[in-house]
Amino acid sequence: MTMFPHTDDNTFLGFVVEMHPVNENVSRRNATLVYGKAAYMWNGSRPLIETVQKFTEIHATVGDTCKNCYLSDFDKLLIKNHGILPTARLHSLMRRVKIFLGLGFPLEGPAPLEAIASGAVFINPSFRPAKSRKTYDFFREKPTLRELTSQNPYAETFIGRPHVITVDIANLSLVEEAVQEALHSKVFLWHLFQLSQITSSSTSPPHPAFPPFALPPVRTWILFSQKFAFADKNFGETS
Repeated sequence: MTMFPHTDDNTFLGFVVEMHPVNENVSRRNATLVYGKAAYMWNGSRPLIETVQKFTEIHATVGDTCKNCYLSDFDKLLIKNHGILPTARLHSLMRRVKIFLGLGFPLEGPAPLEAIASGAVFINPSFRPAKSRKTYDFFREKPTLRELTSQNPYAETFIGRPHVITVDIANLSLVEEAVQEALHSKVFLWHLFQLSQITSSSTSPPHPAFPPFALPPVRTWILFSQKFAFADKNFGETS
């Protein structure tokens, strides 16, 4: 059981997203929260950030600093860095921004789901070609043949617009269009997630089965209350 559904025998069901009391009348600003809590994740992102800054404020939750790099001076870059936040304060910030901006890494983490549940639009970087063991060092030593078409393929495939806009962040014209679409989108706070068939073979390229049997499709419901998240696992019958 690992974080990623590498093979069909993997029993990982997904993330349970923690939620906190929500004021649904909260006022959102034309602001973007960047998904990247370590300075190295921002490498090469300057053109992207400057493009988004044409339309919104930029907020960050970066926990480290670096000299002689893009993030050496947040104030000079007009970026509001909040540092690493406790979960409740992070969700409060997510409920006050309109956009949660991916930089391409980390992969398949829970933060985009938290942002979407908080009513922000996730701009999800697409990967062309797809990232896999053959094309990406991060996967080279991992036991998977999966090919990721974006930073969060689940959000791309099973959630989609208006909550998720998947775009090539190297194409700044498309980024501008995505930002404007996100700012004008009418989205809502999610109180229910259906994570459907995340361990089925439909999410992976064909590969030899191990062990030599297939798990039935998995459907996970995540229900949000003010204090708790509950996961109800419904296992279908094996075909």
